[in-house]
Amino acid sequence: YMGIDVNNPAIAIINVTNPASPSVTYAWQLDGKGNTPAVSGNYLYATAESSNNGFVVYNISAVPTATDFVSVGAKVYTAIVNGSYAYLGVDTDNSGLRIMNISNPNNVIQVASLDVGEEVKAIAISGIFAFLGTEDSNSALKVVNISNPLSPTLVTSLDVGDQIQDLVIEGDYLYVAVDDQNAGLAAVNIQNPASPSVA
Repeated sequence: YMGIDVNNPAIAIINVTNPASPSVTYAWQLDGKGNTPAVSGNYLYATAESSNNGFVVYNISAVPTATDFVSVGAKVYTAIVNGSYAYLGVDTDNSGLRIMNISNPNNVIQVASLDVGEEVKAIAISGIFAFLGTEDSNSALKVVNISNPLSPTLVTSLDVGDQIQDLVIEGDYLYVAVDDQNAGLAAVNIQNPASPSVA
């Protein structure tokens, strides 16, 4: 499942049964360019560079069918599903994290947001912590306590060298794609998520 950096098509389902010869199963248009989607069960949570319908839910049990169109008033860069909630990174400096209740895929509701001072480009979750990659060049990594999704709280932030493009967690480490030609990748020790450190 991938977002495509064009308006038509903006999202695609790729068959990778044979990795040496992938093929497009479905591709369709969104209101803007496609960004990082998420999948949980029979549902695809698509994100787009659109302030109108930046978050769209599709039932993918058969032919993809939209079940809800959600406007968050800004472009949506990424979505991560964790339980009954989707965590969205959006293109706004004053509430870059949005939390959506997706327990009813036909009626998705925003239940919280958090101002982390910059746009949120990437999200990774481990336990009760969400790690946010932002466009803040001085302290781009934000750690948020999401033990109560209705009331997320900023725990700390960390300078990783520049803005963050993507995040991946493996064990006790968070691997960070940094928007810097000299330090394009950073490894962050998150064994204590409240006090992360660049390894």
